[in-house]
Amino acid sequence: MELGLIIITSLVLLFQFLLDFFTKSPNTKKIIGLIILIFGLSSVCAIYFLQEKDKNDAEITHASEINDQKDQFNKLDIELKLRNEDLKAIKQQNDSLKIQLFKLNEKQEEFFIISEISAQEVSKSRVALENMGYKQISRGISQIDKVRMIDILKKYKGSKVKIIVNFGDDEALQFAYQIKEVFIDAGWVTENIPQRMYTKPMKGIFIITKSKKYPPRANSIFDSFIVLNMIAQGEMNTNLNDNEIELLIGTK
Repeated sequence: MELGLIIITSLVLLFQFLLDFFTKSPNTKKIIGLIILIFGLSSVCAIYFLQEKDKNDAEITHASEINDQKDQFNKLDIELKLRNEDLKAIKQQNDSLKIQLFKLNEKQEEFFIISEISAQEVSKSRVALENMGYKQISRGISQIDKVRMIDILKKYKGSKVKIIVNFGDDEALQFAYQIKEVFIDAGWVTENIPQRMYTKPMKGIFIITKSKKYPPRANSIFDSFIVLNMIAQGEMNTNLNDNEIELLIGTK
């Protein structure tokens, strides 16, 4: 816009100069007009070249910015390709781990089946020996039964139980230590196993609470002993607190 106005102004000045030059104007006016014309044309040329320079500089700057953006895009494209390769490698590793996990689960299932069969055979042998009068056979927990008991008890992890045994009953004490290990693995809190003296030794398994209204966590203990084919009995002790649970491992 400015260049157009300057050109129009210059043309007006040129017209004025030619008009004065070919008329009877004094030489002084002609010289002044010529100077003004030269100055106007010089200004037009200077402005034109300055605008062309600014335009070229802007084009160079724009081209440089485009090249910078291309470089950034190329870097991002390279990083994206590298990440895609990493993702492919991770996916392959995950697929390999899934296959290994699947095979491991199959082996674990086979182990559980074999362990269950072995536990059943041991249980049958134990019952058979006891029926034959071999009462000294100690009670025990197979690995498969331990896993099942933990699965039942862990629903109430953080609960507390006090395990006690008849005084002087070594078999009950050894069995109580196995039971304690099950509770610990299930996330329960338990203390040392005290031996309590009774006027008549308690026989069997007893779950003792303040009242006969058993809380759910006590019922889970009942259920856990069913896994061992043992039926726990319920006992009441009004001296206990509402939240206290005692587990008496009595004589076999």
